[in-house]
Amino acid sequence: LAQQGEPGFWFLADGPLQPGGEGHRVETWFYPGRGVALRFLDGTLLSSMGAKPAVIPQPATAISPAALDRSMDQPAVEKLLGEAGVAFAFASSAYPESVAFFYERSGLLVSFLEGRLFTAQHYVAGR
Repeated sequence: LAQQGEPGFWFLADGPLQPGGEGHRVETWFYPGRGVALRFLDGTLLSSMGAKPAVIPQPATAISPAALDRSMDQPAVEKLLGEAGVAFAFASSAYPESVAFFYERSGLLVSFLEGRLFTAQHYVAGR
């Protein structure tokens, strides 16, 4: 963040990479104005790639990916975001026990696994 600034939008997964697996933090930060995406694993930069997204979310409130982590439960996430989520149903998931909620003001789709934050990403509803 100190070198690149806040990403325009991002994806993060903070937990097991497969059911029953060891927890890791995977992040992808997109900088649409520069056409760059950065991918991190457990805080270490893995790769930089070109990126030209078709849709750029414009959330009403900006949340840094650094503000979210696996220690947070749903009430803590909702306190940070300043809004209650709307339940969101996945068509299928490798984690059937996970639940997801959409937060309209921040444009985030957040899933929880075992009562804790699991994934978060910018999402444009209806697209």
